[in-house]
Amino acid sequence: MNGIARLEGECLRCIGEHSYFILIHLGEDAKLDKKWDEIVSLLKCNRVGLYVAIDRNKTFQVTRSDVDQTLRIVQGKGFVGYAHEQKRGYATTDVKKDKMASMYHEKFDLPTYDGLALVTHPILDYDEECLGVLEAVSASPFSERQRLMLHQLSQHCAIAIRNAAVYREAVMQHDRANGLLNVAKTLGQKNLSAFETLAGITSNASQLVQADRATLHVCDYQTRELWHFETASGREVRSPMGKGLVGKSCEEQKVMNFTDVYDDADFDKTADLRTGYRTRSMLLVPVMSQVGTQVLGILQLINKSEVDGSAGEFEKDEEELMQSFANYVSAEIESSGFLYRKSKEQQARRSDEEEA
Repeated sequence: MNGIARLEGECLRCIGEHSYFILIHLGEDAKLDKKWDEIVSLLKCNRVGLYVAIDRNKTFQVTRSDVDQTLRIVQGKGFVGYAHEQKRGYATTDVKKDKMASMYHEKFDLPTYDGLALVTHPILDYDEECLGVLEAVSASPFSERQRLMLHQLSQHCAIAIRNAAVYREAVMQHDRANGLLNVAKTLGQKNLSAFETLAGITSNASQLVQADRATLHVCDYQTRELWHFETASGREVRSPMGKGLVGKSCEEQKVMNFTDVYDDADFDKTADLRTGYRTRSMLLVPVMSQVGTQVLGILQLINKSEVDGSAGEFEKDEEELMQSFANYVSAEIESSGFLYRKSKEQQARRSDEEEA
């Protein structure tokens, strides 16, 4: 009996080690192959799939023992969708003859061409939130022991997912603090050009919310224009203050968040058509004066990127973060005299142009 207990304990220890390894190396497909093989061997099944809920529970990030690369699928379909929504597992000895056979979906569940026994198990954390789903397929019915091991695997996965989330949050808070510190340092340097100042602000803004691009459009109330610098050339670009989505955000003095700007008639696709770039998600945040109600500029963030590099959308907490960032930038800009110096430069340039 003690020998059997030791064997069970060894299996559970291996399950824990393998699940942790898989979670920390999600997306590193070359490192996962051997670990998946060992888990399949321990469970004595044909294949196993790990479905981790991401994108605020809209999609699954999927790693499978029989597929080399990480996949992404929408949630809500198949037995995995059922297990995730209902927070309960399901097991069948023959998925084709089962009373819930119609729930099986070949695009979302694991293939059953070489085995019809299927079991799904939700990955639940301490407060019963479903973080994902484990699914396994076998040529023979799953025993109680196999299902227990799958349950243990789900518990280890829940701990690993939560630990990873805590770690990512800590890193994010550290990066955000560094971003604000870097902006303070940038604006504190009196000898920087306007281009270098704005580049420092936008670089840190994009890093804070994982945006592909960021631009600060500054208001010029003398000419009723918004101006910014092109990142690549450093050329100053101007546009009428009420033009496009940026102009609309400026006029209405409000935050605007778009999942896909192509769905909005006010978006100008000219730049995309010229460069081949595809603008999708966009967040516009007014930078308000700290001594009045005037808009100093509009912070524009484009194309949110998820942790795995896929296209995402800006969430509510990121709106709030960028509003705090904009308030901080506003105070620093006004106290540093940056806008005053830039206004003097522009007045001098206009005077030279008029004399010429």
